[in-house]
Amino acid sequence: MFQSLGEAARTNLAPFSNRILAIREHGDQGYALAENSDKNAFLLGVAYERARDGWTMVQMATVPGWCPVSQSPLEGTVTSWGYAPPGADRVRVELGGEIAEDEVRNGVYLLIWWRARVSQGQPFVHAFRINGEWAQQQRPASREVTDTGLVSVFQQPTQYFLHSSEWSGNVWQSAGPSLALSLDTPDAKLGESIQYLMTECRLVAGAPASPDLSRKATLALYKPARVRS
Repeated sequence: MFQSLGEAARTNLAPFSNRILAIREHGDQGYALAENSDKNAFLLGVAYERARDGWTMVQMATVPGWCPVSQSPLEGTVTSWGYAPPGADRVRVELGGEIAEDEVRNGVYLLIWWRARVSQGQPFVHAFRINGEWAQQQRPASREVTDTGLVSVFQQPTQYFLHSSEWSGNVWQSAGPSLALSLDTPDAKLGESIQYLMTECRLVAGAPASPDLSRKATLALYKPARVRS
């Protein structure tokens, strides 16, 4: 266990990243955002909880979203993070009809709703302020999900690793959202995490536009799983 959130983040993320971009703390909840050290950079978000003997990692993810907390299966931490456009210094994110605003630092944004209910839905980036002007982002078109994808759960020596797969037209594409949970994760939280990944699955996923993007997606899956090809 670690007595400070910064120490926990530096230790947990050392195998995956050499650059921690943001650390946030709120009571007994914490969050760290980092960038991996490969040339095909991608972001990793890690949720923490503080117990009596220190900070411990409860979830590692390659996408933002909702993470349940141990105190209540109906409440959790909702995050919105990602790379910001060049020149952006602020961001506005909408969740449940309300807009929150924050700074862009180190080229990324990170907004957190700490005691949010899962029913509030997913955040949406409303606008970036670039060179003093707000540039509104186009809301993604809603699409009806008529079927689900697959969620795989692996019990590894030091963690559970979960990831979703999407149908790309002829094969299952295992490069969707992924989570890493500690081995002492309660069954209820494990079930909530599987349910979250199921909501992220889509029936038909587009194939990567280039081999480079395909490799980037693969690395984003392998690194949190602590495996190599």
